[in-house]
Amino acid sequence: MDADARSIQIDDLRAAWLSTESKALAEERIANIVDGVVVANTSDRYEFFATRRRQTQRTELRYRQRTLES
Repeated sequence: MDADARSIQIDDLRAAWLSTESKALAEERIANIVDGVVVANTSDRYEFFATRRRQTQRTELRYRQRTLES
């Protein structure tokens, strides 16, 4: 994978992560990661860990419930 394709993939992942808590700034999320959402895995869908059960209608996103540590 070339650098441009990798950059686009990271940008898409960042956009997906930001959409999981659209009202919070990235800095706020990072400061409170224990109650937040973190990237779990990437493939055809983006997977995120969250401390509480979450659902989405977006087929490219999937949430898994986990206890998160700072």
